[in-house]
This record gives sequence, C-alpha cells and structure tokens, in this order.
Amino acid sequence: MLFRSRVRTVVPIAKTDITVANMQILNNGGETQLHSHTGMDGFWMVLKGRVRFYGPEQNTLTKECGPMEGVFIPRNVPYWFETVGTEQAYLLQIESVDNRVPNKFIAHGPRVPGSGPAPREYLAGEGPDAATN
Repeated sequence: MLFRSRVRTVVPIAKTDITVANMQILNNGGETQLHSHTGMDGFWMVLKGRVRFYGPEQNTLTKECGPMEGVFIPRNVPYWFETVGTEQAYLLQIESVDNRVPNKFIAHGPRVPGSGPAPREYLAGEGPDAATN
C-alpha cells in the first residue's frame, strides 16, 4: 500500500493550461472541508476502495462510489469526500479550469483541522525540482 502514513496524498499525473489530472490516495479520511472552486469543474472516479461524496450541504450524501464509479462536480458547488471503511482508496481526479474567472478555493463553514491541500508526490523526473531542458 502506498503512502499509508498520510490521510491523503496527491500524485500529479498531467497538467495543461485548462486541465489537471491527479491520483489521490486516501487513508481513513479525504478532503473533509465543505468547499467549492470558483473556476474549476471536477470529475472524480474511484479506482480502488469506496468513497462518499457530500454536498451541497454539509451532511447531504451525494453519492457513495466504488471502483469504476464517479461523480461530476461543477464549479461553485460545495462538496467534500471521505473514504468508507478502512481500505485505502485510489481516486482519479480530473479538473477543467475556466481561465476567464479567478479560480478560488472557497471554504464553507468552519475550517476543518487537517483539511486543505495534500502533500504532493511526484513521479521520477517530474515536479518542481525536476531539471528542465
């Protein structure tokens, strides 16, 4: 199992000026802050484990997803997610960015301790410290 020492790890896969693709590895948690993005539409697909998505209200279950199931979350729609049970979950995240508006993370309600940006783990030769040609 990868990255068992963290609640959530993000592994960047691809990025352009309008698209971001990440693999999120979740251990007994997720992104538990109800939040929205002002300039980003998101598609989430569970590849392993089970994940519950909530929103637009704090305790409103949108969908519980298992492998090869997912949800689409449009910009400005509040959501949060968590793993189900103790199995590690792999969550494919694909985001489309609207460059015509500022993309802001908007927290709804009180700040949840431990939520927010997760540590990034880059593939060999990638990331901010990789040599550029």
